[in-house]
Amino acid sequence: MPQYEPLPKLKGQPFTLLIAEPLGEPEATLGQFVADFPVEPGIAQIIYPHTIESPSLPGLTVVAREPGEPLGPWLSQALVKADSPRVLMVAGLLPTAETVKAMAEKLDLAHLVLAPRPQKPFGVLGLGLHGVWGFFCRFALALGPAAEPRWPGMGGWCRRFAAHWVFGVPGNDPETPVRMLRGEMVQALNLQSAGGFAWVEMGAKCTFLGALIEELPTPKTSSGQNLPALSGPNWWRDFRALASNPSFGKPWNPHSRPVEGDLAEVPKSAQAAL
Repeated sequence: MPQYEPLPKLKGQPFTLLIAEPLGEPEATLGQFVADFPVEPGIAQIIYPHTIESPSLPGLTVVAREPGEPLGPWLSQALVKADSPRVLMVAGLLPTAETVKAMAEKLDLAHLVLAPRPQKPFGVLGLGLHGVWGFFCRFALALGPAAEPRWPGMGGWCRRFAAHWVFGVPGNDPETPVRMLRGEMVQALNLQSAGGFAWVEMGAKCTFLGALIEELPTPKTSSGQNLPALSGPNWWRDFRALASNPSFGKPWNPHSRPVEGDLAEVPKSAQAAL
């Protein structure tokens, strides 16, 4: 088993806030979020898909995204523009202060931290089936499902199952767009997916590269309904495309410093193992 040295602490390092989907009222909502950001030294840069007429926002970087433009390549382009050691990614909604603080703490132990969306808790039958499945996984496959199961709906469960068992992506909500990433990894990802599968692709490539991934506990919904999925119509098409022809960016090794140099793809022999 590879032995990881403790990751460098990021306390005292600034954040880049990357917003993949526009907010409802960006000037008011985003300005207040930045002013009340709970982790010092706060947000030094904001990456947004279109121009915002607000001089109070720090380091606004616009990476234009036209309607219908593929999400994955846009995310890769936006991530490369990130100047800070810590990158907080969101889509449409901003996380709570408690979520941000918990993610920042876990990022000192990992390269990628996921904040799951609220999901319904399993019923008695679901918990029983999950227990049987977990017993089989632990003793027959040396694997273990998430410790706090939630029910994301049948479609969400199928997508989560595929992400876990084909790409090895951990977590109870691998599709969540609320995540925090170490800036050293952005050059390695080279996201290809057109739609919402890009969020799963990020976790899949981090897993393949040997990065450490953490996840916050999954909150329950108060209304009993799951939040709308971000999968989109191209999820399974992107799933097949990544499985057949993954492509990476700049070489990256968790045991060493990031490699300097021109972008280069991972060798085909290594890609086949994804």
